[in-house]
Amino acid sequence: MGGMLRTRRHLLGLAAVTTVVAAVSACANPPEAPAPPAEALRHDLEPLTSRWPALAQPASATWAAGVVGVAATPSRIDFPGPSDYWLQAIVTLDPAVAESLRTRTITGPAASAAPNPVPGLHAELAPSLPAGEYRTSRELDAEFVTAEFKTIAYLQVSGSVLVLAAHTS
Repeated sequence: MGGMLRTRRHLLGLAAVTTVVAAVSACANPPEAPAPPAEALRHDLEPLTSRWPALAQPASATWAAGVVGVAATPSRIDFPGPSDYWLQAIVTLDPAVAESLRTRTITGPAASAAPNPVPGLHAELAPSLPAGEYRTSRELDAEFVTAEFKTIAYLQVSGSVLVLAAHTS
């Protein structure tokens, strides 16, 4: 009877191990998720002006937004919880707004020239960036930082174009 009990325990243990191995294998190789669609370029102004009142009434904008890391790893497994977002915009400001920002934020010694093109600009946005010299400063960034987004801003030195590179954290 003792031998039969040992064999039964052995078989139950083997069955349990097989079940665990099968479950772990299924989790380790999830089915391939479809890649998310490429971020579409947008041109609506309200999502920008509602976040950043300093834009006032811009003439136009081309922008894109997305979830940090999704494009780089489209087959990743998403877990519930907060995500980090990015938003980049090329905004044509009213000339008076651009001049006011320029005078207040990028004419002093703290302003620095931005590399051309603006660093880290999303590949789909890059063709929309007008040529020219852009400058940035902490004062300019401060005009566009919100509770939701940390923002780096670049203003065209002799024009009305503003580039915003924002992200949550």
